Amino acid sequence: MKKWLSFMLSLVLLLSLCACGSSKEETPDPNLGVYDAESAEMAGMSISVASVFKDGFSLELKSGGKAVFSYEGKDYNLKWTLDGETFHAEGGGAKLDGTLGGGVMKLENVLDSGITLTLKNAAYTAPEAPAAPEKAPVEEDPNLGVYVAESAKLFGVKVDVSEVFDGPFTIELKPEGKATFCYNEGEFTVNWSLAKDNTFRAEGGEIKLYGGLKNGLMVLENVLDTGMYITLRNESIAGPAPEETPEPEQTRSFDWWSGDWYGWWMMENRTGSYAEWQVNWWDTMGHFEQTQPGRFSVILWDEDLPRSNALSEFSMTVEEDGSENGAVTNGRGYFLDMDLSGGELEITDQCVYDGAMLLTGSYSDSDGTFDFTVLLRPWGEKWDDVDEDDVPYYYEDWYLPLIESGAPIPDEFALDSDAA
Repeated sequence: MKKWLSFMLSLVLLLSLCACGSSKEETPDPNLGVYDAESAEMAGMSISVASVFKDGFSLELKSGGKAVFSYEGKDYNLKWTLDGETFHAEGGGAKLDGTLGGGVMKLENVLDSGITLTLKNAAYTAPEAPAAPEKAPVEEDPNLGVYVAESAKLFGVKVDVSEVFDGPFTIELKPEGKATFCYNEGEFTVNWSLAKDNTFRAEGGEIKLYGGLKNGLMVLENVLDTGMYITLRNESIAGPAPEETPEPEQTRSFDWWSGDWYGWWMMENRTGSYAEWQVNWWDTMGHFEQTQPGRFSVILWDEDLPRSNALSEFSMTVEEDGSENGAVTNGRGYFLDMDLSGGELEITDQCVYDGAMLLTGSYSDSDGTFDFTVLLRPWGEKWDDVDEDDVPYYYEDWYLPLIESGAPIPDEFALDSDAA
């Protein structure tokens, strides 16, 4: 008998230990506690709580949905529920409805009196918010920093930056697309962006900068509409400039575009005052310089407009497309008085004459419109294989004597009286 009792006691003890081990600690409801009326309203006007409820008005919320309502010195037991922030309590013929959240209860039309009461739980403690997940560290943009101008070219000729601008010419790239641009002793705030193809842009107010950015080197094209190309360096990324900057490695297909060119340009389909012009054909020269792989600065001048007051100037991008010399897109620049923003010209090496390039586009201004064509061949080449109608006007009298003498391409057409 004793052995049997001992076995039963052990079994009860074991079961009680299992029950204790499986119990879970419940998180207390933060809404529990005593809510005392602090303010009252009736018909949109504030009134004193004591003027309506001389003994006060309180409601104690307990666990299990139980509540004690104290009114006129008496306590009443209620049942309460909370759906979101919608509160309801009921019992003994009394009903209370309103909202509850953050230790504040607002009861509407209390006991059918038309009064709105606001009650607060002085002991309310907001539940601890779950710990925010740790944010992954944000990688700093490697392009940030100060870029200082180290060299410049104007119409393909190297110039000293210090002789063009008063004070330093710098751009400081900051986080979130902000930048500070300094030149001529002025400081300007601009917004900057960098595309996947390394195309760089910065704009703010009247300041507009365009070019390329890669590995701490920035090349700006037609800076502030001066026709100047400026190279800037961020020494914290690219290191100090070498004594002699090496030429960028170029592909054979892109090299085809580089150099000096000669040919002509003409107007077609003219309207407005252009239709009345007696001349619609001009001998033309050009210079294409590869400022970095696949990016060119282009300048064109003709017999009336010298290189210093060029016919056209723009940037040009060449990309691999499987063809021998790549696909070409023009960038920002101008043609006569028309601004170019990019993509307006069709530039191709697909011409009926070997080694020639064609540029075509449409021009428009307040005087009228016309379509134009530019045909160019490398400076120094003869045009013996070209139809007579397609040979430049001053080819024999001006161009041939120059190239046969080994003269470089001039900056303007200096036509003697015989040639003219």
